[in-house]
Amino acid sequence: MSKIPIPEKKRGSSVDFLCEHLQNGIFVGRFAPGQRLIERDLIEEFGLSRGPVREAFHRLSADGLVDLIPHRGAIVRRLLRQEVQDLFQIRESLEGLAAGLAAKNINQGQNRKLFTKVWKQACLSKKTMQWNLFMENNQLFHKTIVEISNNTQLYELVEKLRLVVVMFQVGKSMHFDQMIKSNEDHREIAEAILDGDEIKAQRAMSNHVRNSHRWIDTLPESVFKPKLALNSAG
Repeated sequence: MSKIPIPEKKRGSSVDFLCEHLQNGIFVGRFAPGQRLIERDLIEEFGLSRGPVREAFHRLSADGLVDLIPHRGAIVRRLLRQEVQDLFQIRESLEGLAAGLAAKNINQGQNRKLFTKVWKQACLSKKTMQWNLFMENNQLFHKTIVEISNNTQLYELVEKLRLVVVMFQVGKSMHFDQMIKSNEDHREIAEAILDGDEIKAQRAMSNHVRNSHRWIDTLPESVFKPKLALNSAG
């Protein structure tokens, strides 16, 4: 295995560099929910000692991205069905609020220009509706709405929920029709935001998240973390 060189400016902070590498890998789906992160492989890949790798695992655990399991090590976090359901209930309220605020603030600063650019990128045609591209643009669309809500506390709350991890856990179960429906919901949200209609934007986003929640309820148990694994995760 060839080593990944740590940039010179990062040598004094190899733990930060490794955390960023692993976090990005989780967010783009390179490391799947339930996948074990092999300590030995990372040591060889980055030319690091065991200490920085273990510290990186502990940081990612504190951020809710991995579970540290005795005798197994670091496992990319995989949520129980009930945990996913609970998060979507919270998401419905928080992202609905964010969409309403985004509509209210759409004409402030560069908000309209930024959101228009993101929406053009996220508004995919049926021919380009590939799963990985859909997930990437879905993440960007939702994150931008929270950003232009101009509410720092709301942004931090949504970030702490690590909803990107949840979406990658369930996202691979999405069929083409589900992606099309999600994109139609996004269009209704985007139009309301660009029109500056706070009430319509908030309602459209809440309905969108609620629709996703209902779809997730139909997924098989194999998508979720088995209940019996709860105690072993610590």
